[in-house]
Amino acid sequence: RYTGIGVITGAVSGHAELLEVEGPADAAVERLARIVALAREYDARFGDTYHSDLVAKVARGCVEQSAGGGLHIIFRLSDGPAKPNTKLAGEGTGPTRKVYAETRGEGGFVIVAPTPGRKGHPEGASYLFLQGSSPDRAPTLTCEERDVLHMLATLALDVPDTSSPPPVTTSSPATSSGSVD
Repeated sequence: RYTGIGVITGAVSGHAELLEVEGPADAAVERLARIVALAREYDARFGDTYHSDLVAKVARGCVEQSAGGGLHIIFRLSDGPAKPNTKLAGEGTGPTRKVYAETRGEGGFVIVAPTPGRKGHPEGASYLFLQGSSPDRAPTLTCEERDVLHMLATLALDVPDTSSPPPVTTSSPATSSGSVD
């Protein structure tokens, strides 16, 4: 009656964490390309390959395509706890915000390959490991590396809300009862 596999993220799974780049597939690939491009920009600015190497490390590890076409990038942390589930990037505000990147961390849960898609997914869709990817290839990151990965996803994918102008602040000149120095 029940078919599928899921992973509880966080301490219970050896500090596993997941970065999800939302689909459909063509949008997820384009979003990942934006993260890669930003990593290269940082590397050019700092004269190294740290950011690109980090993105390549996770992209060559344990990556699956979700039944909805998104990308699940799974890694473990070596030196600290997973952060709670976090929405990193999106567009809009409030309950209508469209999420483009989010995490599953402490207390999180994610469906994984080879589970078939359920309600809300295209007919016949399933979770699939990308070629060469497998759970035993999940890289181990430091918390600092995880934070850099989250930063890259946020900066590359978040669309600022421009629907309302920033608040106007006014200041009144200080009143003086004496002479001005």
